[in-house]
Amino acid sequence: MKKGKFNVIIGAQSGREDKDKLSTFLMKKFKPDMVFPFYRGQGLSVPADDLQRSMGKGLTILCVIGAGFDVDAMALSALLEAAGVTPESPFMGDVYGVLHPYIEYGIELDPYDSQMIVTWEAILFTCGCTMPVGERYGRYHMFDWNMFAQFAKFCSPNYLCVQDAELIDWGNMYARDAVDLTTKTVAFMGELENVAECEVAYVGTGPQDTDMVDRDLDNEDTDTGTD
Repeated sequence: MKKGKFNVIIGAQSGREDKDKLSTFLMKKFKPDMVFPFYRGQGLSVPADDLQRSMGKGLTILCVIGAGFDVDAMALSALLEAAGVTPESPFMGDVYGVLHPYIEYGIELDPYDSQMIVTWEAILFTCGCTMPVGERYGRYHMFDWNMFAQFAKFCSPNYLCVQDAELIDWGNMYARDAVDLTTKTVAFMGELENVAECEVAYVGTGPQDTDMVDRDLDNEDTDTGTD
């Protein structure tokens, strides 16, 4: 996260920063001066003038765009238009894209009719789950690579975060170090990085925000070539 800049998370589990694992983790790590949510179609939750003044003062800002369990290719442009910021602005910081290996939607909200539906039981079987896990409700779909490519094209993320990595391979559960991630997971990360042309900086491996692999790529003194 860039200090003194306007940083954005796209694809958070919730626009409420205290309910999203990555934003909670980044708030503890970087301690931004201002954190606020944004949902496309609902406008800014803080006055645009206040936001502009905060940027002018050099405050570190983090906007959390809630999108459930998926990224929204048009969310960033909607946010920047509302905030009066352009991608080329000197105020612009890092953009984080949050991905999940499976997409969950309620039955009443399903933009993935053409995608393969998968059951919760099948997900647990595929990842090799070794412990009892409660039932989840809603519909699950396989990861949509076309939609992810659109997100990468329109949002140009600096970094990615893969959440629910234990659903890729149960061997990732509670991992805190990159060397503990399984070969299957590293391969998935590599495919994401090839499409988005940026690196996976964080990998969520469990239910808590502390269940996170931090690859230490987004510190200002770390040159990744993507800033």
